Amino acid sequence: MYRPWKPLGQILKGDRPGFELTTKGRSLTVERYVWRNRVCVGGIRIYFEQSIAGLYVVDESVEVTTNYSAVPSDFDNSDPSWRGCELWLEENSSRIDLYGELGKVNYKRLNSYYMVGQDVVLVVDAESEPVVCELAAAALPTWERLLRGKLKVRNGLRQSALQIPRRKAASGIPLPRSGQSALSTPDPEETFSGPVSGHSRATI
Repeated sequence: MYRPWKPLGQILKGDRPGFELTTKGRSLTVERYVWRNRVCVGGIRIYFEQSIAGLYVVDESVEVTTNYSAVPSDFDNSDPSWRGCELWLEENSSRIDLYGELGKVNYKRLNSYYMVGQDVVLVVDAESEPVVCELAAAALPTWERLLRGKLKVRNGLRQSALQIPRRKAASGIPLPRSGQSALSTPDPEETFSGPVSGHSRATI
């Protein structure tokens, strides 16, 4: 059963955060940003070092009704103050069964982390506890930097899309919407991803 996870010593709720993910091998960094009126007012970095068994990203708006077996559904809401919590943890999780017989050989135990964001829910199954730190004000992103980063990735996707036949667009490379230039300023709520120096990086 999932119970509130308090990496900074307190329950986090009401933030409706955005996530920025970076993966390298089995390492994962989750940067959790809280925005108010286009100003980032806080953030934490959650780093799993070479310990990821699985990562699931689910649309937050449908998560509570999905029948997808990899999405947890058993939460301890016995304390009314826990309701609305955005970070949850199940220690020694039974989700190890999702990884089959080899999973039981490879992993002695798994902890499962459930993180609620504004647009998506993250489920991270990991062998060891992550390193968590609060980001200093100087390390927080600006709205302008966010837009510049998304525009750069959008331009790269546009170039790739023009080099392949349209029938292959289903491979995951998005084509511009009808009537919209891929060079136009992106919607800040959209999701973009792309390779960065051998890493996989996504802003959600």
